Amino acid sequence: MKTLKRILLFGIVAGVTFFTACEDDKTETLNKEESQEVIETNSNKMETAISEMKKSKGMKAMESLGGLVQEESPFSAQKSLDVSQDFITNISEILNPEKVYTEKAGDTHFIFNEHTGTYTWRSENTWRVKMDSPSDAIVIEFPTDTANFSETGNNAVLTVSDYKEEEIMTDTGATWMPVTLSAKLEINSTEYVNVNYSLTFDNEGNPTEVDMSLFMKPFTYTLNLTNNSIEFALSKEGVENTLISANLDLTFVNSEMEDVEEINGNFQMGNVNFDGVIRPYALSDSSQYEGVQNMGDIADQMNKHINIKVYKFDSGAKMANLIFDVNENSEYPIMGSIILAFEYNDGTTEDAGPYFESIITKIENMIGELPEDDL
Repeated sequence: MKTLKRILLFGIVAGVTFFTACEDDKTETLNKEESQEVIETNSNKMETAISEMKKSKGMKAMESLGGLVQEESPFSAQKSLDVSQDFITNISEILNPEKVYTEKAGDTHFIFNEHTGTYTWRSENTWRVKMDSPSDAIVIEFPTDTANFSETGNNAVLTVSDYKEEEIMTDTGATWMPVTLSAKLEINSTEYVNVNYSLTFDNEGNPTEVDMSLFMKPFTYTLNLTNNSIEFALSKEGVENTLISANLDLTFVNSEMEDVEEINGNFQMGNVNFDGVIRPYALSDSSQYEGVQNMGDIADQMNKHINIKVYKFDSGAKMANLIFDVNENSEYPIMGSIILAFEYNDGTTEDAGPYFESIITKIENMIGELPEDDL
């Protein structure tokens, strides 16, 4: 997972603040006030969208199911294995929009074919089980609100049509990892969740690709992450523009893939489009900072390795450049007193941190869920 995590660190977090490959300055420009309004409005909408996804009706239903299986396991009776809580937790973790990778909850191998059938919750906190009916899926019927069970009954149905785990070796020993998931969740006969997820390993047990398509009403999220590329998109029903989309290609310094030389691609966030290129390896080369006199000199050196422009997505009008700058009083420094700043078309600058802090924090939290020993 080391390489995949490195890609996430350099790709997604960097991508939230700047990206794409476009160097054409011959375009309409917006003044500072118009640009500030677009950027601030866009930032607020993005924060709201990510929060709404976690609070969606589908996620709340999965949380309700998690509570039910903690009280009484629907799978334990026929197999004498209390694994249902882990199984449901693993599904919920995969659905979490702030995560792209999850270690398995628990250490017991869940064998899908041994648990196919229909599991129906009863009001007395027990489950009615019909094994092998159906024989190719796990169907769980449950209430989204047990307090109103007498009125609503089992109004939710989770259908898992495919689920696989693969054993991999870690520093702490062997563990089972979820590698395949196909499932849908219906509430009152309306589909609220539909997910297809796969995690691929190489012969040495290292993850090489994450592929996911997730519908969580009213959001649709797609992700494909490999050793040298990132593609993702988040859209919402009723919203014309994609909320977030990116297609990033990464070039490494050598075949060991230890250091990212350059990241190119496309990153769009709401009505703001980031165009440019970043060279992480050059930014981290300490030799270029020898002899610098102050933080301003360091920022000047760093700006040699990025070329970033900010455009209004729907019109293509240029709003600003994104640069490294120095601000001793900023609450959002990235190194010492160095910040990311918008350089508007009138030459003035503004700290970019406040516009992206909450979104970056959410994505950093997502990355933080990856195993620490892979840093």
